[in-house]
Amino acid sequence: MTKVFALPSAMDTSLNGTWTSGNGDVVTGQDFYNLVNKTFNVPKTTGISYSFLSTNETSGFWEQALYQYSRNDGPDCYTLQLVWQHGNYTIHPNNSITLDPFKADGLQQFTNTCNHDKDRVEYYAQQEFMQGFDITTYKHLLADDAQWSYKLQLYNYDGSLKTPMYLAYRPALMFPPSPLHMTMIGFNDE
Repeated sequence: MTKVFALPSAMDTSLNGTWTSGNGDVVTGQDFYNLVNKTFNVPKTTGISYSFLSTNETSGFWEQALYQYSRNDGPDCYTLQLVWQHGNYTIHPNNSITLDPFKADGLQQFTNTCNHDKDRVEYYAQQEFMQGFDITTYKHLLADDAQWSYKLQLYNYDGSLKTPMYLAYRPALMFPPSPLHMTMIGFNDE
């Protein structure tokens, strides 16, 4: 995979690639999620990452990595959430995007830093609707080398801004763009 350091001569507004927030610690692919063991590799800092692989101008595959936390009752108590999922995306004529997950593949983990009895790992499949997106050029000053890059701004279903992300890799770092597990309908595992 190619780490993106400088812009090509022509503006490329394609979603293709791996986009990451902040300092880039959260990145899709095997460095975030271990597909074989169904475990997460916890990044140094929180953030989000999306990868996109287009099959044509209006559709393709996507992958999401998310690491966030929320404060619990005590001052030193937090709940950490790690999410990984992937699936198909569609760009609609009004520039909105629908992300449809492969239902049997996604996983999320909750870790309570003060009460590990509440820790849990569960399957996760959350469709997302984005009201739109913009891709612009941006000089990300947090980077050690502070070079020009592409910035992806996604808009949530209600028009609010998602955390901005910056192009980190092209082609994208992601798992194979197809369902990785089967869904068993009517299966009871008692």
